[in-house]
Amino acid sequence: MALISPLLWQAIPFGLPEGMLDFLGQHDLWHRTLAAKAPAVQIVNLDQLPEIMDVHDDIHTALARALHLSPPPDFSLYDIRQRSGWVLFSQSHALEHERLRAATGI
Repeated sequence: MALISPLLWQAIPFGLPEGMLDFLGQHDLWHRTLAAKAPAVQIVNLDQLPEIMDVHDDIHTALARALHLSPPPDFSLYDIRQRSGWVLFSQSHALEHERLRAATGI
């Protein structure tokens, strides 16, 4: 399945329910595809992302470790329920997924 560029996630406006649903669906596909490249990393449903940012951060840390990459930013520090938190998260998270894309050849 073709995945959209994670860099597009940076353009999802804060507070747009349809945008968040689209992001969550694409994000899930990305994590499932990445987990196939790093089987030791657990697949977790991230539909409740604002409430489980620590779990999401653990997954990214495990992915980086499995792929022998430097650690990612600490995504648990972003409050994506706030506009500024969403903007900063969407930028750093998109860049991290792009880094994982380059490392795995996805």
